[in-house]
Amino acid sequence: MELHHIRRGTGKPLLLIHGIGGNWKSWNPLLDDLASEREVIAVDLPGFGATSPLSGEVSIRTLADSVTAFLQTHDLNRC
Repeated sequence: MELHHIRRGTGKPLLLIHGIGGNWKSWNPLLDDLASEREVIAVDLPGFGATSPLSGEVSIRTLADSVTAFLQTHDLNRC
């Protein structure tokens, strides 16, 4: 599953994950400041924002698995 996300800035990657009920836009007030020092990646978790919901069980584990897959797909394992 691909997570909708935005990327801004350059430097060491910083992953931002919103809380339940939010989306990547939750980070809007901080994005420009953070992106002045780092590459910022803000994701929409499955079922939030512009990311489709999971097709099976929704739990902390399955949400974490989707983030792990995103990190691997985008070569952000050291994020």
